[in-house]
Amino acid sequence: MRAEPGGLSDDYARAYVRQLDEVAVARVRRSRPLALFWPKVGRLYDGDLLVIGRAVNGWIDRWEPGDGRTPAELADIARHTGQGTVNGCSMGWVLDRWGQRDGGYDTAGSQFWQTVRRVLVAQNPAWADNWASRVAWTNLAKVAPYDGANPPSGMLKAQRGSAGTDLIVREIAELAPHRILALTNRWWFAPFAAALDVDLEEREGLVEAVGRRGEQRIVVAVHPMTRSPQAVADAIVAAFEETTP
Repeated sequence: MRAEPGGLSDDYARAYVRQLDEVAVARVRRSRPLALFWPKVGRLYDGDLLVIGRAVNGWIDRWEPGDGRTPAELADIARHTGQGTVNGCSMGWVLDRWGQRDGGYDTAGSQFWQTVRRVLVAQNPAWADNWASRVAWTNLAKVAPYDGANPPSGMLKAQRGSAGTDLIVREIAELAPHRILALTNRWWFAPFAAALDVDLEEREGLVEAVGRRGEQRIVVAVHPMTRSPQAVADAIVAAFEETTP
């Protein structure tokens, strides 16, 4: 089943609730506020590129474990935000915050988004003005500390198990991307690759693995933080070109 434009299915939402159930019982510091993430699909996404990160480093929806809200209620909140738009596009916030110097988040200062932009524009120069609207974006971990940083070990373990890997499998099935770019590194992506039943060819360097899943091409690269976005993007573009049929 493919996702409806701008969103994911109700079946996916039920799987998301199961993931929140597991995170809720994981051994995490219950006083620590958490952020919820739901995948976002650009208005002009046509099945070309799904971008996968590790986890959001600060996000919109706040979850205080023990606050009485059920996983189903939390999933509805996350879904509403995920499907929310800026300038008519769920990914419009990336373009809206590009180059902002008002003290808020500047997406142009993010090595992650700089890398994604370079990958898209290198192969499709005409997309330069609306590149973010062309992609779908998800994260391996749907729950992370609200104040930033990656999920601690217990929370991460709960999201690397069957409930978490099932979400990625469902996202790929519904969004049906031709290309999958995981800016995560190989270790983070490994259990998800296993769930997708794909054998990755391991590499050394900025691109750490490549693979195919039917007609889908998969590139697993380093997280671009502290690295040159141009160098990472160049390596990714070359890897995608190598795996073209």
